[in-house]
Amino acid sequence: METLVLNDTDSVHVLLTNIQSLKKLRHLEDCFTDMEELPDSVTSLSNLQTLDLNHCELKVIPESISGLKSLRFLNISFNPIEELPVSVTTLSNLETLDVNTCKNLKALPEYVADLANLKIFNFENCPLLKALPEDFGALTQLRSLNLDGTDIKVLPESCSNLNNLELVYLHLCVLPKDVKNWTKLRRFYYKQRKAIISGIGKLECLQELIYLVPENEPEHSDGIEELGNLSSLVGVRDLQNVKHPIDAARANLKGKRNLIELGLHWGKKEEERVGMRSDQIFQVFEALQPPPCLRRLHVRNFMGLNRPSWICLPSLVELTLMNCKGMKQLPAGIGKLPHLRRAAPFISPSSKSGYPRLQQVVQNPLVSLFENVALGEDESQLNTSGLSCVITKGPSELSVPVKWSISAPED
Repeated sequence: METLVLNDTDSVHVLLTNIQSLKKLRHLEDCFTDMEELPDSVTSLSNLQTLDLNHCELKVIPESISGLKSLRFLNISFNPIEELPVSVTTLSNLETLDVNTCKNLKALPEYVADLANLKIFNFENCPLLKALPEDFGALTQLRSLNLDGTDIKVLPESCSNLNNLELVYLHLCVLPKDVKNWTKLRRFYYKQRKAIISGIGKLECLQELIYLVPENEPEHSDGIEELGNLSSLVGVRDLQNVKHPIDAARANLKGKRNLIELGLHWGKKEEERVGMRSDQIFQVFEALQPPPCLRRLHVRNFMGLNRPSWICLPSLVELTLMNCKGMKQLPAGIGKLPHLRRAAPFISPSSKSGYPRLQQVVQNPLVSLFENVALGEDESQLNTSGLSCVITKGPSELSVPVKWSISAPED
């Protein structure tokens, strides 16, 4: 026998008592059981390659786990364990170690460099976990790093050596000073608004990135122009920190031929835009022209008075404008876009009479907080035959969205 599955099995500890006799066993699954201890009969299976123990009642992983010399996959997620034994680090063939959602896990082994073949180390949703081992950067085969649901605030400096990472989710953790060695990174998420990070421009494999433009500080000379070499991204936030349209143009959004979805966000608070004139904000927006292949565009908190000349992108399927109070009108060309299916300018119920094709408004008591946005001076020339529904959404705290639709003009 090479595979044994004991999921949802009662009295599983009895069944495992003599399992050491299964010398050729390669895969063992014992999930969703009441097992509280891992018996030595299991840890003596020297040919075992996969051990899945998720959703059990394990409180301790025995030091004898070092006997699983051939183990490549170890899943002990959703267990009440408090720590991993040092002997886990002797499993030199281990490629996957999953301890996610171990709510009582307080620490990882002090040194993990011996897990040289580890590609997946999943410890998200471990809220008591406060730090990574200082030699964590020695795990150079790691493909992902996800700190979501942990209390890890700072990455060890050695993490800059993780040159095979493809996905990084740092949540509120302080970013490393330099990420230029993460050259294989495809998805990069972080939420540190005051982050100062160098090397983004070197990550040419990036497919998804939420980039926060840093404030101008003496020790940080790079800014949005770092995005110039990237082929794709998802969002650019804190655009109030871009002071000059030349810097915005250097981000080369227009040249990103793989760009499908883009969010452009300015700071929400008025004090974040101090010192910027309306025409200056507009010139930055104009210089952030996306490529014609863009399908979804989301703009938030733009306070300029004019719309960019490029906003009628031919491939647009979805257009969202949130809190763009200064943008009073959109061009009539919006209605002629052949692929547009969803658009979200804010309107108030009182403006319904100005839209002969407006069929339905679900009134929200807070919708009047937003300025009206007209669909252009000459509505008679709008071609809305491909526009099936327009949906507007208020801020996240609003529970009732405004919904309206436009039908094609009658012959």
